Amino acid sequence: MKIPGTLLLALFLGLCLAPQCGASTNFYSDGSAASVQYLHDNFAQDGDTITLPSGTFTWSSGVTISKGITLQGNGSGSTIIQRASGSTVPIVLIEPTSDLPVRVTGIRFNSPVGQNGDLQSVKVQGPYGGSWGLTQVRIDNCYFYGGERTVLIRYRVNGVADHNTFQDCAYITEFYGDDDYAWTRAGTPTFGTSDAFFFEDNSIVLDSGLTYCDVQSDQNTGGKLVWRYNTFDLTAYTGVFGSIIGEHGNQAYWTGSNDWLRGGIACEFYNNTVRWGSAFRILWFRGGRNIVANNAFTGTLGSGALVSFDEEEGIANVIPPTRTSGWPAEDQVNNTFIWNNTLNGSPQNPANIYCWQTGSLPFIQLGRDYWLEPPSISTVTDYPQPGSPSLPGYPAAYNPAVTSWTPYTYPHPLTGSSPSPTPTPVASPTPTLTPPGVPPAATATPSPTPTVTQTPPPTPDPAPTATPTATATPTASATPTPTPTPTPHGHGHRH
Repeated sequence: MKIPGTLLLALFLGLCLAPQCGASTNFYSDGSAASVQYLHDNFAQDGDTITLPSGTFTWSSGVTISKGITLQGNGSGSTIIQRASGSTVPIVLIEPTSDLPVRVTGIRFNSPVGQNGDLQSVKVQGPYGGSWGLTQVRIDNCYFYGGERTVLIRYRVNGVADHNTFQDCAYITEFYGDDDYAWTRAGTPTFGTSDAFFFEDNSIVLDSGLTYCDVQSDQNTGGKLVWRYNTFDLTAYTGVFGSIIGEHGNQAYWTGSNDWLRGGIACEFYNNTVRWGSAFRILWFRGGRNIVANNAFTGTLGSGALVSFDEEEGIANVIPPTRTSGWPAEDQVNNTFIWNNTLNGSPQNPANIYCWQTGSLPFIQLGRDYWLEPPSISTVTDYPQPGSPSLPGYPAAYNPAVTSWTPYTYPHPLTGSSPSPTPTPVASPTPTLTPPGVPPAATATPSPTPTVTQTPPPTPDPAPTATPTATATPTASATPTPTPTPTPHGHGHRH
């Protein structure tokens, strides 16, 4: 095989600068996708680093990382990967065959702006079911401009995205878990563990470059996300967004098999700073158990929803047949707690926390399914088994109740930073947002030591077509009905 001269130079430099046997090696690519992939496939071993130099590099094909390596640029203000015109492949696909530490750091990723179809900068794909998952993925100190589902997470993945800037991304992330496998592993889901994908200490910027987005974060089919200590700056955004944070419930009735249509398991959203100009809905939960605590929200909301809920089984023509047997529904909002948040400097107002559609009211109620206080021994509901049309064996995951909450270690251990003195989050503001176009520099934290290789499970099932959600006509309970202009459409999702 004839090797291009640039690759030969990269190999020469990488091999000449290799340390003694047993230590990690830096391989210096020329910045092209072909160079990175060649070094990865033929020379890099677990624990090694492949670097990209300063410059702007246009990639028409992506890079697949299947080993426990670090892909490191020279800082997100210096190393820029530009998506080639017409390219729709993930720029970086992380897909190891065992639980190995993988890190992407110090790179700027540029994709077209707009909600026009999948344009993923980083896609992380873990195993589907099986006995192991990815637990050591870190994406940090990068700048993501544009794209849709910019960081896509599939199947069994834990990790952290930290100290990044996301500008004008139609979706920052969507997390598709491995459905029944995820729910079975979770048992009765708990908060405050490492079993989630974390977004922390990031800056999120939306401005006039983006005119519409459904959501910035969403989760389905057993996905678990934690958003903490981030700054959202939407003050220059003049378009419409459906919500900033969303979570799907089930999109069909459980059939007793892995059918790819169960809901998200849990979302924790705490100690974030969120600023916007005008909005009608900020967080929208349609399933799972959720924490919303210690956030500072600033913007014009009126009678709109700071936090809203829905149960799609109770809304006609969304998940036929419409549930008429009453509470509870499958994978519905449960054990959800909202407290110690502020809106424009004032304590959260219960009038801004309600069901979005009237069909959801029988299923999601204050003091039974959600509380405006932290979990305690007084926030207990004993959920019965859902009635028809649910199957008798539907694995309800509501009991026992959540009676306490301790946040997971901050900073996340994968960042290599020292943990905070106490695990309890404080209500201090997050750091000042990096202005658009001024990306943060990358840090060169060494890669963690790889773990023992495990045998991968069978090939994942193909993803089905997603069921679209209903168009929401907002109806507040015990509050005036918000009237957004224009009304957002419901959104279906692709796997």
